[in-house]
Amino acid sequence: MALTIQTNVSSLNAQRNLNQSNSALGTNFERLSSGLRINSAADDAAGLQISNRLTSQINGLNIATRNANDANSLSQTAEGALQESTNILQRMRDLSIQSANGTFSDSDRSALQEEVNQLQDELDRIADTTTFGDRKLLDGSFGTESFQVGAQAFETVSVSINSFQTESMGAQTYELLKTEVGGSFTGVAVSEGTASVVTGSASAIGLGGIGVSTAATADATFGGTALTNSANTLNISGELGSATINVDGSASAGDIAKSINDQSQATGVNADARTVVALDFYSAGGSFAANSSGTINTFGGALTGTATLTFSLRGSNDDLATAPTIKVDITNTEDLSSLANAINAVADETGVGANVGDDGRLILTSESGDTIQIDNLQLTGVGSTVGIDAATYEFSGDTDDTANIASYANLVATTGSTIADAAAVGDSAADFVGTIRLTANGDFNVQANTQAGASALSTTILQNASLGAGAELSQLDSVDNIDISTAIGAQEAVSVIDGALSYIDSQRASLGAVQNRLDSTISNLSNISENASNSRSGIRDTDFAEETSELSKNQVLTQAATSVLAQANQLPQAALSLLG
Repeated sequence: MALTIQTNVSSLNAQRNLNQSNSALGTNFERLSSGLRINSAADDAAGLQISNRLTSQINGLNIATRNANDANSLSQTAEGALQESTNILQRMRDLSIQSANGTFSDSDRSALQEEVNQLQDELDRIADTTTFGDRKLLDGSFGTESFQVGAQAFETVSVSINSFQTESMGAQTYELLKTEVGGSFTGVAVSEGTASVVTGSASAIGLGGIGVSTAATADATFGGTALTNSANTLNISGELGSATINVDGSASAGDIAKSINDQSQATGVNADARTVVALDFYSAGGSFAANSSGTINTFGGALTGTATLTFSLRGSNDDLATAPTIKVDITNTEDLSSLANAINAVADETGVGANVGDDGRLILTSESGDTIQIDNLQLTGVGSTVGIDAATYEFSGDTDDTANIASYANLVATTGSTIADAAAVGDSAADFVGTIRLTANGDFNVQANTQAGASALSTTILQNASLGAGAELSQLDSVDNIDISTAIGAQEAVSVIDGALSYIDSQRASLGAVQNRLDSTISNLSNISENASNSRSGIRDTDFAEETSELSKNQVLTQAATSVLAQANQLPQAALSLLG
């Protein structure tokens, strides 16, 4: 190597190495002071890009976790309020069952209704005031909301909350047998308004303001076309699906309800049946009557002594060879409660209960929907003049006559009742079929099909002119319309409240499922965030063990380079000694 003055290559080399050592030492200081291996794109361009994507994901996951926790808290708030609504509905159901008992008077039921009114108001208050932040949850305004529970767009969980005001809760219902008795009848004349007088016979029947009369016989029949199992079907479509049910024209309401319930797993529609018959006892010519308060009194004369009413009753016991015989003495000043008590005494055998309605009528009810059959109705020791719906009919006989009770009882189809197919009027037994009430959590529809003709089906099975053989949608019986001030209203309230409870249970189940899902979501988000953070740390963070080792090395190199550079700068001095 030549000895030069102009160019000191050794010095230049030492300078270069010193600069590299200083640069590396500066990087060491930067990484150790920041804790980050990548402080600029120059440190690791690819690593910087990956770490930034991971940072976005981690930040999004952490926000999503908070969102999921908020959604969970909202669901828990709504579910907690619905628990209290459930408690209130359970109390209302208890009151309804209590009011349905025949031992309660009108004033007793009115007192129970007062509590129901307060409970209805409280249900509405809970629905109107339950909030999470500024969001009302139960008044129907919430609807369906999406909660962002992921780090990317549209990674959401939806929560739906329905309205839980009293007007929105209840049971979707449809009654297959109703009181519209219009249609084709065989062998009789049908007239609107006051019932006609039966001429040439000893009996008549009035049906809720529609009178029926015959000029030749007391055994006229209704619904002349009989329905068979193979000819008639009901198509029911509910939330779960559809099913076709065969309908027998001679089946009781309970039998048809059982057939519908057999398919409830396929349709989501349940059925319960009830048979109701109301009897008015009265006379226009001095016999006995039940007035609006249920007391037997006179219209044109006085009943002296005691009349004895005897009959046999069948309901759920229809398959037995003999039916219980009911015998009760009636006086002019006595109400019908003694008759109701006598019927209730054998209710375990017949499945038929009795109570005196608010209008004074004797109400017979089969809660299982069995056909109520009254046989061998006899009355002894009463006057002989009979009136039907304020019309009069002369009945020949004296006070010791034994007469068919059809001469003294006006059998009236109450709400939810109808005349059965081929039911005889007059001297033979009279069967009255009740309602089949369909209920479901959601909307459903019913379609009737018959090969025997729509009029026969509409008259005998469905008794609803608007339904005919077409489809009919269910309707909501809501909690805000509950009225347990009558026995019938109390019975109907139980079904409505059961529907409301099922409605709330369905929502609570949905909210519970969402809460469990959100718990899993939160756990998963935390796990992903942890692993993503670990991955980012491996790319971005400083390894202090490695970096401090590099720092020590670069410090030694810097010191060495500095010392060598000082010596290299002294090399040109050697040339002076040669000149000397």
